[in-house]
Amino acid sequence: MGRWSDSGVHTGNYIPEIDVLRAVAVAAVVLFHAGLPFFKGGFLGVDVFFVISGFLIARIYATSGVNYSALAFYRRRFLRIIPALIAMILLVLPFVWLVRYGAVFSQYLRNALYSLLFVANFDFWNHVDYFGPTNDEVPLLHVWSLSVEEQFYLVAPLILFYFRRFRSMRGLLAAALILSSLILSFVLDRFAPDAGFFLMPSRFWELAAGAVVAFLPLPGGIRPGNQLASLGGAVLLVLMLVLFMSFGEEYTVQTIGRLIAVLLAAAYLALFGRGDHKMSLARIAPLRGLGKISYSLYLWHNPLLALLSLQLFRPSTPIVVILTVCLSVVLAVISYTLIENPWRRLGGATTASQALSSSLVGALLILLLISVPGYLATGGFRFDARAKLVLEEAQTPVPAEFSSHCFLEGKSGIASFPQDCKSAIGPQSTLVWGDSFAHHLAMGLRTVRPDIEELSAAVCPPTVHIFFRGNPRCEGLNDQAIAEIARAHPARVILTAYWSHAENFNASLAVEKTVLEIKAKSPQTEIILVGSPPIWRPNLSRLILRNNVPLEQDDLENRSLGEVAASDADLKAVAERNGLRFISLKDMLCHGNVCRSWVNTLGRRALVTMDLGHFTYDGSVFVARQLSLGN
Repeated sequence: MGRWSDSGVHTGNYIPEIDVLRAVAVAAVVLFHAGLPFFKGGFLGVDVFFVISGFLIARIYATSGVNYSALAFYRRRFLRIIPALIAMILLVLPFVWLVRYGAVFSQYLRNALYSLLFVANFDFWNHVDYFGPTNDEVPLLHVWSLSVEEQFYLVAPLILFYFRRFRSMRGLLAAALILSSLILSFVLDRFAPDAGFFLMPSRFWELAAGAVVAFLPLPGGIRPGNQLASLGGAVLLVLMLVLFMSFGEEYTVQTIGRLIAVLLAAAYLALFGRGDHKMSLARIAPLRGLGKISYSLYLWHNPLLALLSLQLFRPSTPIVVILTVCLSVVLAVISYTLIENPWRRLGGATTASQALSSSLVGALLILLLISVPGYLATGGFRFDARAKLVLEEAQTPVPAEFSSHCFLEGKSGIASFPQDCKSAIGPQSTLVWGDSFAHHLAMGLRTVRPDIEELSAAVCPPTVHIFFRGNPRCEGLNDQAIAEIARAHPARVILTAYWSHAENFNASLAVEKTVLEIKAKSPQTEIILVGSPPIWRPNLSRLILRNNVPLEQDDLENRSLGEVAASDADLKAVAERNGLRFISLKDMLCHGNVCRSWVNTLGRRALVTMDLGHFTYDGSVFVARQLSLGN
């Protein structure tokens, strides 16, 4: 087994083809996070990294034999991962503090702590949706994958130990573990996609697939350096690129994309993993170089893009995004050369003092390279007062008497409405039933009507007999709501939600079935359909800041009204067919494509929505005062 030097000659244990694979994977991830539409599946590059990581740990184990030391392995991993990670966290920290939008700074500190403890994936599982509209503002979101890898590394030596003890059964045991994890991934795709995305058990099979490749005998008969091996590798890389460009987050079964990425990466490593075959692409120095700095580039690209989204560098035009990606490459080279590599060689060619000195020089260079464009772009970082005002006005507090525990958070796992929320519904009640958008409307309605009751749950539109991918509790919660309507016969029921967000069913058909069921079980109950509020993409506060809209301007052009207009038309048709009232919040808040962005309802100026569409408390009160629900 050999190694290629920088000129393309094999020496030692280095396999340049693996760096080519790393280069393709990290480029896909970076371009995805940069928002390039033709790399909509670039997030699958992380799955390729998982396969590589599993392959490398198993390869170390397989080649070490009886000399394998788990402690020595963990020491190498620590020196490989931690110094560059700490440097990135500390160097980004002052810029996040400068931005300090809302809870961004405290969130960053929490994320940093969990990252260093390698449990960041649990933190993000509890608090974010990876594909959510504002997650490009989370500087450390990408480190979830490091936590998954380290958790795998904790259990892998134990598994390998038992495999050594039960040699005759290790193939069966490996197959059982991988198959169980893969099945779990498919199951969680349907019932709990966030858990399936972030947690190690549903990712175990990907790392294990790489490990299996390291132990399997590779196919012989192909001479090193022949054209067939090189062509096969190129075909596999092209197929990966096709996957990265075609498989997006809109696919409901994400495990299919992961499975394809894992199979392609595993096949590539099976071909080149021992260094027996050469690949022409591996002679391209920049490609190998990109693979070598892939870890540092992975660390640095997301914080820079997040700071861009948080308005550190403005305006965030396509050219600025490209320059930010280029800057992340420069920082990655510095990080690899002066921080990552010296610590990795600690105890060999590098002493601790040399590694520390080199890291300090690298940190100063990185700090300078981030500070100068940030300073120039913001006129000396004089931007946060205006931004802070806008963000604070998007977080107006809700008085305790108008909040409600009858709204179930998305991550709560609670599959039943509180009993007092259900028993409070009576013949004189106006029941607001729906998702988190219904909850934010109910806040304001309570200030103008004493009869408001609420049954709402995140990502659960008020539709019966529908299974919701990723939120299976919705079907049961909606059955409970129907049962309470049948029991209490409330005066009226308001059905409202983010209707166009319904991913896996025909919303208008489902609403009509729900309307008919309410009529059958409580004929005297008035049913009011309320459309979604105007949707702002990516969110209202960022649009105001990004477009430098004067703070005294009360409205703003909205280019994302098409989805709400379509759902409004569907709901209006349902209402007309069934003799119901339909209220369009879009028509209430917008004239053409210009929508209200600020209100002055409670003696203060506040934004109408806190994010892409959820009302602020002030915005909810403003809308509630415009609604005419009758007596």
